[in-house]
Amino acid sequence: MAHAASPVPPASSGEITYARVAAIALPVVLSNAMVPLQGAIDTAIIGNLGHASYLAAVALGATVIHFVFAVFNFLQMGVSGLTAQAMGASDRRRVMNTLVRAGMIALTIAAMLIVAKLPVRAGAMSLFEGSAEATRLAGRYVDIRLWGAPAELMNYALMGRFAGQGLTRRLFEMQLLTSLTNIALNLIFVLGFGWGVEGVALGTVLAAFAGSGLGLWRVRQRAGLVAPPGWHLDWGRIVNAAELA
Repeated sequence: MAHAASPVPPASSGEITYARVAAIALPVVLSNAMVPLQGAIDTAIIGNLGHASYLAAVALGATVIHFVFAVFNFLQMGVSGLTAQAMGASDRRRVMNTLVRAGMIALTIAAMLIVAKLPVRAGAMSLFEGSAEATRLAGRYVDIRLWGAPAELMNYALMGRFAGQGLTRRLFEMQLLTSLTNIALNLIFVLGFGWGVEGVALGTVLAAFAGSGLGLWRVRQRAGLVAPPGWHLDWGRIVNAAELA
């Protein structure tokens, strides 16, 4: 006999007001503002090395990586919509399964990107032009950044989950930690250790893992409230073809 879906504890309660809308929207605005700020600081750090090829390589490599990862932004938008639907239907089991399913998809795609690193890099780099030295360094940047694919794609899924639950402050926390960690590591790796373009890429990868670590910890904190009694990983439901589609 099927059990009735248990109500999902809402992230907030009460009538919709301008204050509530602002409380949800403001963290998203701040999160989005952190991205170009982080890029500007990265540019300033690598620019201090005084090599135009370094600056061009980071700009080119970052553009290529953005092009590659942006293809999979459906993880964030899809998880956000499906989580919100499950929350509205008070379907706790589906709320939990949606993130697990998205995480499985994210890690599968990330593994494929890492295994196919050389053709992915070659294909993406062929769409852009640069000097021989800048292109070579950009290739190194892309190679290192692709190792961060598990964290980058998992972050899409985590941000979608938080947005779907109206917990947008968690998005800002993740982005703030990611940005501050990235800036700190780039200062250490580039100006401290002199690792140049590779240092910028490595700092960004480690920062992405820091952000996903915080996101997963936040999910675990709330799992006790969201998960239905007796919930466990039901792989039959998680890999259901219709749900995956």
